[in-house]
Amino acid sequence: NQLIITDKITVLEDQAKCYMHLKNDEKFIETVYELIKEYPDNGDYFAMLEEYVPKEKFIEELYKIKESIKSKYAHVRILELIDISDPKFDELLKEHMHYLLKKGSPAIYATIADFTEDKLMAAVKIAEETELPVYAYAIKQIFIAQVYLSLKRYNEAYEEIEKGIEHTPTIV
Repeated sequence: NQLIITDKITVLEDQAKCYMHLKNDEKFIETVYELIKEYPDNGDYFAMLEEYVPKEKFIEELYKIKESIKSKYAHVRILELIDISDPKFDELLKEHMHYLLKKGSPAIYATIADFTEDKLMAAVKIAEETELPVYAYAIKQIFIAQVYLSLKRYNEAYEEIEKGIEHTPTIV
């Protein structure tokens, strides 16, 4: 006989799968919440939830998770799923972008790379309108260049890179 060691997370993952197959909505959602509390940005747990609940309920759950657990993954997933014309879209995108831009995070683009073109351009507009500390200017230009590159708008991408280098020559 082989000793099998399992941890709390493995047990919760197994429970969630059982509840999902047994169609026990309440217990399934409760268990997935426990998993997300442990790992708030683990996309696998969100994928389980998304697979199980209808889209409208999933978005509601994402809002709850974003507020109660402060999951950045939930925040971005909401932005991916809601329509750009949704009244909450601009506010949510600004909240996401302002935090990363002011922090000077070079990974801004990676967090929204799966957005549609119109949502990416809304993010560029926010970046261009945001007042930033001097140290974050080059990061902003790189972000905008990355968006343009993803859209195959190479001349504009090049111009943004040049602006960043001109402003902060030590960026390279």
